[in-house]
Amino acid sequence: MLRFACLSLLLLLSACGQQTTIAKLSGVTMGTTWSVQIADPAFEDSKRLEEKIKERLIVINNEFSTYQSDSTISLFNQHHSTAPFKVSPEFFDVAQTANDISKLTNGAFDPTLAPLIKLWGFGKDVRTDLPDEKSIATVKSLIGYQQLILDPINQTLQKSYPELSIDYSAIAKGYAVDQISNLLLQENLQNHLVEIGGELKANGNKPANKPWTIAIAKPVPGKPMAMQRLTLNNEGIATSGNYNNFFFREGKRYSHTLDPNTARPVTHALASATVRHPSTMIADALATASMVMGTEKGIRFANEHELAMFMVNEEESTFKAYPSKKFSDE
Repeated sequence: MLRFACLSLLLLLSACGQQTTIAKLSGVTMGTTWSVQIADPAFEDSKRLEEKIKERLIVINNEFSTYQSDSTISLFNQHHSTAPFKVSPEFFDVAQTANDISKLTNGAFDPTLAPLIKLWGFGKDVRTDLPDEKSIATVKSLIGYQQLILDPINQTLQKSYPELSIDYSAIAKGYAVDQISNLLLQENLQNHLVEIGGELKANGNKPANKPWTIAIAKPVPGKPMAMQRLTLNNEGIATSGNYNNFFFREGKRYSHTLDPNTARPVTHALASATVRHPSTMIADALATASMVMGTEKGIRFANEHELAMFMVNEEESTFKAYPSKKFSDE
C-alpha cells in the first residue's frame, strides 16, 4: 500500500447538526483512512457503494503503491533500462500532471526523489544515522524530473538512465480523492464530501442547501485545533506539513520535506501549506511543492499563479498564517 503521513491538518466540520441526514462510509487505504459523506435522503444502498469505492481504491493502489512489488510504479522502478515502459492511461495521466507541476514549480515538486527519500530514511527503511556527504552527492546525481521522459502518443515512461526511480505519493492521494468523487457523481450522488488521509473534495451541498464546512488545523501533534474555517464549493483542498514526520539527530530536527536542489530536508519555518483547487490531485502536489519553497517564495508563487494558498509558519513558539491574495479574497 502507499505510505502517507496522516497530518490531520484538515478538520471535517461538515456534519455538525446533520447526523441523521448525512450517510457516512469509511475504510482504510494507502496506509491511512478514507471517508465519504453523502447528503442525499434517497441514498440507501450503502453496501453496494462501499464495495465499489473499495474496488476503485484497490485499482489505484495497484498502480501507485511503492509498497507492492507488483504495482505499476514498483515494476517501473525495477525496470533497469532506458527502453520505453508502457503504462495505463490512468497512470500516464498522473505522471503527466506530476511532470507539468514539476515544470511549473521549477522542480520544487519532483517525483524522482525516491532514492533521496530512501537515503534519509523516510521510506520503507528507517535509518538511525545521517547520510554522509558522498552519499548525498551520489543520490543527488540520480534525481531530476527532467530525466523522466513521457510519450503521450504511446503512453510510455522512459528513463534517461536505468537507475532512475519515481514516487507519486505526493500526488496519488489527491488523485484518489478526485476519482472517488467522480465515482459518486456517476452514481448520481451530487452532494458529497470525500476525504482520504486529510485531503478532501466537496461537491454540492449539505442538507438544507448548506455548504460543506471544514477547518485548517494548527500544525501541532495531539488533538487537532481549528485555525481557519472555510467552506468548499465543488473543489478540492490538500495540506502538506512537517510536524508529524521528522526525526532528531544530534539535537537537530530533520523534516521529511526534501529539497531537490540541496538533496536535504528543508530548514525554513514553514509548518504547513494548504491549497484549494478544483482538482485535489493538483492541490496535493502544489501543497508539497509549497513546503519545499518556503513561505516567502510560496506565497509569491501562489499570487503569481492566482492560487488559493494558506501557509502557516512556526515563529517563536507560535503559529502565524500567511494567506495568498486569492485565498483571502475567497
